[in-house]
Amino acid sequence: MTAILTDEQIKAMLNACDLTTPLGQKDYTIILILLHTGIRVSELCSLTLEDFSGDFLYVQGKTNKKRRIQLPPGVHDQIRLHTSHYRTAKEGEDHMFLSQSGDPLTPGDIHKFIAALQERADLGGNTVSAHTFRLTFAYKHFAR
Repeated sequence: MTAILTDEQIKAMLNACDLTTPLGQKDYTIILILLHTGIRVSELCSLTLEDFSGDFLYVQGKTNKKRRIQLPPGVHDQIRLHTSHYRTAKEGEDHMFLSQSGDPLTPGDIHKFIAALQERADLGGNTVSAHTFRLTFAYKHFAR
């Protein structure tokens, strides 16, 4: 298992997203959020539209306390694009990330998505998990 993602691996995964489709836009948005915030998969799955405000993402962690995470401009713009143009939801559904059937994504859905993305990106024998994104964020954040 790769401890952190290289810039080349990140680029390959982002390029593996088909940005001409709503699904590709969602995948791209998920990758950017995971890479630039370091949030847990469970936190990603619980995000609602209300958790995105201005330049910030409000994330409910393990302790049920919300923390505010400042978003880089490109991530902010991608979330806005995803939520305003590509997200399709059932009436009353406010989760940010939904399955094709309109239900909130689960951690299992994210793990399957990452496995499929890894294959499309042709990362060779390197295994990428959702936690790899968190480790990559921490490494890049603290290496500055």
